[in-house]
Amino acid sequence: MSYFAILHETPEFITVTHCHVNLWLLKGRLFFDVGIGLRANRAVSRSLNMTLPFKVSGYTDIHAVLKDPTTSELVFGQAVSVTGDGVITILDGKSISSGEKLTTTGLVAAPHERADLSTGEGSVWTIELDREIPIEDCIYFRARFVVEDGGVAWQTHEGGYLLDFRVADTRGTSIAPTWKGLESNIVKIPALNAFVIVPAVLPVRNSHPPFRYVRLLEGKPWANYLSSIGKRSKKLNKKMVAYYWRTEGDKTITKVAPFRAFLDLGPEKGGWRGYLKTIHVSIVVASFVVLFEWTVPHLEAWAFGVQNTAKTALSWKGWAVVGLWMGIITGLPVIVTWIAKVCTWLANTHKKTQ
Repeated sequence: MSYFAILHETPEFITVTHCHVNLWLLKGRLFFDVGIGLRANRAVSRSLNMTLPFKVSGYTDIHAVLKDPTTSELVFGQAVSVTGDGVITILDGKSISSGEKLTTTGLVAAPHERADLSTGEGSVWTIELDREIPIEDCIYFRARFVVEDGGVAWQTHEGGYLLDFRVADTRGTSIAPTWKGLESNIVKIPALNAFVIVPAVLPVRNSHPPFRYVRLLEGKPWANYLSSIGKRSKKLNKKMVAYYWRTEGDKTITKVAPFRAFLDLGPEKGGWRGYLKTIHVSIVVASFVVLFEWTVPHLEAWAFGVQNTAKTALSWKGWAVVGLWMGIITGLPVIVTWIAKVCTWLANTHKKTQ
């Protein structure tokens, strides 16, 4: 089982001051945003690794959008001030000390995937920050990945989705032996803020642990933050729900005390799947009515000798037609299911090419 984690060659010398992860489901595509705040205890390398429980393709450095105070307040959930060079000062100490400063930073280059460590269920990325990790203040970088394969962490299930998101959970690395050597480099995460943002038409069927809160996404105020996604950001015009988990206090995340979140999202209500089901039920009812009206006179003539029709029994052609209709009616759910799968596959293929 793959997991999310921050890795450094000297994990004991750096502190993760902030850890923000967002999963966005927009028009059937999954986007994974991660924001990390770092402070060093001594001079350390600016290079670090990150394990992701998905296979991802695209990467976008989105730290620049945080220079907009409105966007930064949405991201941090607190009042902030932002200078022109990207220094964010927290003004409202709800979960972070008031007055704390974070310097937004980008990367020297796009993250590099470690092909020698990536597996079928997850991937490992090397990140080179464009500035040193400071000893007193904090730096903060934020990136967005396009998920191509959710692996075990994100899968479709009965018309909905299953999320099994784990942080620093090394328990299942026996199936990914290349990850065993990474465990000693996992950096502790004192506080995690994890959001899953999905369309409101996907109700929660089951979840654990309990959410800190659930809310409707504010919608248009997030348009600037999601501008790099392009047309898919228009999905914000429809109702989106944000599910929020948070750890803090004595619940520091380590490989000994990992974080695990499970979410079962139900199928969409209505839409083309709903129409297909309605059509199926209508066809079944209508077919039984037609067959009943057509076969009863023949069955009466065959069983009781009542001459209500020109024939005293169904011919082999008649029985063949009845058998064909019954086969179609019985097999229609399977046919509808396959049609739905083909339509979903075609839709996802189209979205990937956009």
